[in-house]
Amino acid sequence: MTLEEWRQRARLWADKRCLTAGGGPSHDAHEHSDERAPTHPLAIGVLGLSGVGKSSLLNALLTPGMQLLPAGGVGPLTAQPVRIVHRGTIELSAAYRQRAWLHEMLRGLQRGVLDDATLGQLSVLCTGEQYAARDPDWLLRALRYAINPTPSAQPECDERTLVALQRASAALDLSGGHVSVCRGDGAAAFHRAVREHVAGQLAPFCSTVALGCPSPLLAHGIDLIDLPGLGTSGDTHAKSALSALEQLSAVIIVVDRAGLADAVVSALVRSGFLGRWAAGDAAGVIAVTKLDLVADDARQADGQRASWREHLRLTMTAARDVLRNQSRRAFERAAGPVAGQLVSEAERIICPVSSQEMNALHADEGVRRVRMAESTGIPELRRAIVAMAREQTSPGAREITSALREARRNSPAAADLYAEWMALLDEETA
Repeated sequence: MTLEEWRQRARLWADKRCLTAGGGPSHDAHEHSDERAPTHPLAIGVLGLSGVGKSSLLNALLTPGMQLLPAGGVGPLTAQPVRIVHRGTIELSAAYRQRAWLHEMLRGLQRGVLDDATLGQLSVLCTGEQYAARDPDWLLRALRYAINPTPSAQPECDERTLVALQRASAALDLSGGHVSVCRGDGAAAFHRAVREHVAGQLAPFCSTVALGCPSPLLAHGIDLIDLPGLGTSGDTHAKSALSALEQLSAVIIVVDRAGLADAVVSALVRSGFLGRWAAGDAAGVIAVTKLDLVADDARQADGQRASWREHLRLTMTAARDVLRNQSRRAFERAAGPVAGQLVSEAERIICPVSSQEMNALHADEGVRRVRMAESTGIPELRRAIVAMAREQTSPGAREITSALREARRNSPAAADLYAEWMALLDEETA
């Protein structure tokens, strides 16, 4: 196929799809059934180290100025994958495991066959903290007490742990059921419920957790999956992040000023995601967070001669260049030169952002150090996410992108057409 034929096909695809901000196909989209919008939303994972700012970023992307997910604090704040979906109202829904799950854990404790990750989950259920209790014998007694809370069965523990065990006992009455909490029924109660199910004592007892919100980003046919953070010593939740990553075809990799961590690269490799990305069967973007802190340091070193906004702009430019080179080397080491080429278009794949400043712009009070949302990088990241979703959900777009990405390595003309095609995707999804 000639380059001109590729160009015509790309333009025809865009015309037939008639992509708009609403994501709807054109009236004649039925003429090309393989190009229709997907029946189900595309699931995009959000991956990064614990404490890197994933939850703060998601709040800035979806509900700026309002906390949807728990953010800040100490320790991991996401205990299992949380699906964030488009809904007309802000709400939490969770499904609880059947009671048989707990009896299976009891048998595992008796046989001594549970791994550290599972012991940590049981520690959360019994004490509210994943590192508080890892002794199988104590956990066995504690779970038996939770099932039948009689004084004779009470394990040795302090008052705080006893209260946690009594909460676990009450939670067992919910086995096999569901819970739904709307923010409109009370913000404080809603946020307590979210924290308990996403990061607190009820998290191990949940088979699924979902958050709904009316974000325009999700209206593009996107579900975001907030994955447990990686890199914490002895963390019980990273295993579920790896399992989820194996099933995903798109991911947002969240890093801070330290860049791409070995634990994140390892997860991308072990799950097979990086190999699928290099082969054109998956896609990713890299969001660089907490750059407002870097701008703070730069302005201090500069003696406050330049404005803070100028330091943030320079910091974002530098972050894109640094992450492009660092990520290319990391991907090349992990999966070869083809994987390293993934980040050659740094302006598309690497998005420096300031979640803090985006949230400050939408807050009712507080200091606002930028004047426009574009200065925070969040709108640019939204556009990159939508473009990635379009590419993954349309077979035609995926085929064109993959073929042009391969051809550009040996053909300057193909490289030009690839750049044009990428720009076309950006224009149609802006």
